[in-house]
Amino acid sequence: MKKKIDQSRKAKEKFDSPILPFLQGDERIDKKTLSYHLSQPMMPKPLDGRTVREKISEVSLYYPVLSSSKKKGYRLARPFKGFSLEEAKDERSEVRETANEIMSRINYLKRKLKPLIAYDKAISKYIAELERLEANYGN
Repeated sequence: MKKKIDQSRKAKEKFDSPILPFLQGDERIDKKTLSYHLSQPMMPKPLDGRTVREKISEVSLYYPVLSSSKKKGYRLARPFKGFSLEEAKDERSEVRETANEIMSRINYLKRKLKPLIAYDKAISKYIAELERLEANYGN
């Protein structure tokens, strides 16, 4: 069973990640650079890309993390109070681009799920039939 994530303001204030400060700038930061910054001085090699993505994913449960296939790297959405109209529109555009890419991945995963659901239903019927036959006729 999945653990529910508390995404309240209080939980967000308590959330801490070593990656958070690196995402808060205006410029995007790539996985390789994040890996370098997150590695311990005693570690023989930087963190791998998967670990960095997992840490970014944790942050994205509490903060809007922007990333896209068009622009390399990651950053947090910026506080928009004080933005000019143009800046606000640009930021909204990046947020929507990230959201659209996430929705595209969700839709792709749903399509991949359909054959599995169909197979599960079919094999469940088969198992029920086998169990019925076994109950009626024994081994």
